[in-house]
Amino acid sequence: MDVNAILKTLYFGHGTRLATVVDKGALGYDPSVQPYPYDSEQGQGAAGRGRLPPTASSRLRQLHRQHRRSFQAGRGDRGLPAKGRIQGEGQRLRVLHFGPRRVQNQTAPLFIYSIGDAYLEPSWVIRWLTQGGLGMHYKNPKLDEMLTKIEATDDPKKRAPQYSDVQKLLKEEAPFHLSLSGRRAFGMSARVDYTPRADETQWLYPMTLKG
Repeated sequence: MDVNAILKTLYFGHGTRLATVVDKGALGYDPSVQPYPYDSEQGQGAAGRGRLPPTASSRLRQLHRQHRRSFQAGRGDRGLPAKGRIQGEGQRLRVLHFGPRRVQNQTAPLFIYSIGDAYLEPSWVIRWLTQGGLGMHYKNPKLDEMLTKIEATDDPKKRAPQYSDVQKLLKEEAPFHLSLSGRRAFGMSARVDYTPRADETQWLYPMTLKG
């Protein structure tokens, strides 16, 4: 997947490529763990071995639909099957996230999902993605052992370097295709004193008015 093209066209360059699920602003982020390079010929050889039509939720994340179309367009440009479908079209909000379909393994072989690290703590988000309740069934005892060791200390200076090995393992195992972290734009009055968080969670209790 040409993630750089998606960043340019869908996000107007306002985003960061990711190598793993560990966000750039999270504790222990290791910039030396680089994303997979885009290789059109290699991608054609690998993807051509099977159909991977991506499933995307419709209303919950408008960008999911755009990602799906970008993915399909990229496959089509390489002469690969590019059919996909959208879950949740015309349905009530409670089913738009197509969670039951994911858990029951009824989505396409590849589906689009987004998650925000509300605590900027990699262990939390990795546990979330590997607990099996989201239709993502990757499990690795070595990874669990590493996370348990990290969670045993409340000293960030000790946890941070250990997350480097976690990111290297995740890149090697490749349980997910991690694409990008988009940056959000905020428009606020000059009277508002507020600094947006680096994750997707906005806690508004620190917001104050000047003057």
